[in-house]
Amino acid sequence: MKKLIPITVITLALFLNSCGLKEVVGPNAEGGTTNSDSYQPVTKNSTWKYSIQVSGETALQTANITMTGDNKNINGTVFFKALETSGTDSSVGYFGRSGSTYFSYSDDDGYAVPYLDDTKAAGDTYKQPVVDPAAPSYVTAQYLLTILEKNITKTIGGKTYNNVIHTRSELQYSTNTSPFQTVDMSEYYVAKGIGLIEVDAFIGTTLIAKQTITSYNIK
Repeated sequence: MKKLIPITVITLALFLNSCGLKEVVGPNAEGGTTNSDSYQPVTKNSTWKYSIQVSGETALQTANITMTGDNKNINGTVFFKALETSGTDSSVGYFGRSGSTYFSYSDDDGYAVPYLDDTKAAGDTYKQPVVDPAAPSYVTAQYLLTILEKNITKTIGGKTYNNVIHTRSELQYSTNTSPFQTVDMSEYYVAKGIGLIEVDAFIGTTLIAKQTITSYNIK
């Protein structure tokens, strides 16, 4: 299946590249434990389990993320390696933080994607220039990150999460003759001490996929 959006979250990217659904699961959260106060814990052996629903599909797929304890420096920022598995498939991605901005990274894309700044207020924005190796030289790319809501509660699968920040990250392109325009967009719900609890992916204003947490164990 053709990739519909850039890899902004490891699990979502793997699913959109998958050619079939492998497992049907229920929507109810299984709970979890945490020893962290970070908005994206990266401690070794921390795990998250997600359910992914694609628009038009009745079946759900599970995806599991485990922090490996490995890291690498990417343009001056330390990124921590995460292994994602779904059925018999697996992929690798990275989570990193520069100052108060949190990023995900995939070698497939070759650039970091901002999804959270925990110091900004609701309504604030953040712009991150992007060097897209696949774009022509006359095209300029950036991510526009907007803090939509802050310190909210979010209920997923019957479980309520506190200290949640809701953001929107838009990949935008401009040319010599046109201003920046959004080509794809994802919204993130990030809970303090847990990390990503929901990711909604859009094409235009149409929701195409929803990734929601079902369990976690933060070391």
